[in-house]
Order: sequence, then structure tokens, then C-alpha cells
Amino acid sequence: MYDPGLHCTTLVGQMEASDYDRIDWDGVGERLRGVLALPDRSHRRFAAAAGVTPQALSKWLDGGRISPPRWSRVAAAAGLTVPELLGADGGPDADAQPGDVEALQLLRRLAALADEPMDRAVPDLMQVLRDAQGLVERTSPRSLPQARTRKAGSSAS
Repeated sequence: MYDPGLHCTTLVGQMEASDYDRIDWDGVGERLRGVLALPDRSHRRFAAAAGVTPQALSKWLDGGRISPPRWSRVAAAAGLTVPELLGADGGPDADAQPGDVEALQLLRRLAALADEPMDRAVPDLMQVLRDAQGLVERTSPRSLPQARTRKAGSSAS
């Protein structure tokens, strides 16, 4: 089982000061903004889960540095691994498209439903599908909804 605290310790132990300076802190802020864009997420609740003040979270959203001892808890609050949070080890990077973090969260929510009894999974599955639809509507090119509307209109004829 993945232990984010252990990984964080290993990652920090391998980092030189210059590596810490090379982290794309604006990218970290973007990933955190993507997480906070998820339904039922608030800055205050996220900050509480990460064990920090809303003011500290606000600084991070603007590209402020997160101290290494906080990485594990912030990543856990975001539903990410430490490397994903920092844009390392194949996680979402600075070139991520809008919605990438949210899509990753949706996939994780779907995977978690596989272990749930059907009667409890269906309402959660429906919510995940509504959230996915919202993501598609917010991040797709404008032509996609129009094409879907035309197709629906032509099949009704």
C-alpha cells in the first residue's frame, strides 16, 4: 500500500536545495485550484484537512511554496500523491490542461465505487457521472455541445 508520508520523506531526502527551487510552484497552485474546483470543496474545509489556515492555502494557490513537512498532508487533502502534487514522477505537470486534476479525481472516485455494495454505489455513481458531465461542459471546445445538440435534433426527425 502506498504511504505518502514515507514517499514524502524519501522524496525530501533525495532533494537538494536547488531541486526545491526548481519545483513549479505556480503549477502546484494550478493543481490545487483544480482540486478546489471539484463540487463540495471549499477553501476552508480543504485548509482544515491540510492542517493549515485558509491564508496559507491562498498563498499556495498564488504560487507560494509549501514546506516539505506539509507536502504529505496537503497531497492527502487534495487526493493526490506527493509527486502528483509537485508535478513529478509522471503526475500532472505544469502543461496539464484545465480539468486534468478533476478528471483524475473522478477516476479515483469511480475506482472506489467498485468495492461498494450496489445499493450504496448507485447514488454515488450518478453523482460522479453528473460531475463528469459538468467537467466536460466546462472544459470542452464550444463546438462539442453544438454538435451534440444537432445530432440529437437530427435523430428526432
